[in-house]
Amino acid sequence: MGVIAMDTATDTLAVGAGTSDGRLLSGVIQRVPRGHSRLLQPSVQFALASAGLAMTDVERIVTGVGPGSYTGVRMAVATAKAMGHALRVPVVAVPTLDAMARAAVLAEAANGLPHRIVVMLNARRGRAFGACYTRAVDERFVRDCDIQVLPIASWLQVVGDGEDALIVHDLPRDWPMPTHVARSLTWGALSGLMPQALLELGKCPEYAVYTGDGLHALAPVYALLVEAEAKWQAASEGGST
Repeated sequence: MGVIAMDTATDTLAVGAGTSDGRLLSGVIQRVPRGHSRLLQPSVQFALASAGLAMTDVERIVTGVGPGSYTGVRMAVATAKAMGHALRVPVVAVPTLDAMARAAVLAEAANGLPHRIVVMLNARRGRAFGACYTRAVDERFVRDCDIQVLPIASWLQVVGDGEDALIVHDLPRDWPMPTHVARSLTWGALSGLMPQALLELGKCPEYAVYTGDGLHALAPVYALLVEAEAKWQAASEGGST
């Protein structure tokens, strides 16, 4: 039996097909920022076929739930829900930032793991979706703050002088990194590991699992109001007494 994993919250569309114990059999990476809507389903079909799996072999689905691109994140979640309903299998919801942190761990394992990982996704206007992860005694990384939106400068200040930390980000190439930040990796360099990261996290018991009628409750993590909602909220607050 198999597992299919997917994420569309970043500029990289990631799909993986693997085994129930988290082993990747086939992965698809599409770095086409505005092509997720037309590439997701063909990528799922290709990953399954390459892994020698039929749709009926899928026993679990793992989906990244964001935050990230407002439109993008909904594609993987909607597809996972539809497949979960059709196949009558559970869907595991994994925050995209957690999977990005896991991808960094996979990439850096041979170089020596840092004490802390800070993950940032560009939220525009000088802000980033972010979260911090600290290495536990068993070498796992545990998220030690809520996923939230902060000014990029605030996220960079989380890393103290001399701290053994790694920053993972999708900021513009010319974005200045503080001199005290010794290690940083772009998401573009790591995104090829997203299918493996999703499959591994999808078997962890701490993530929510949705089945049957409960699939209706599965929703993306936006973490930030879209511009129209923000303007409406500001206008409402300004007019209240």
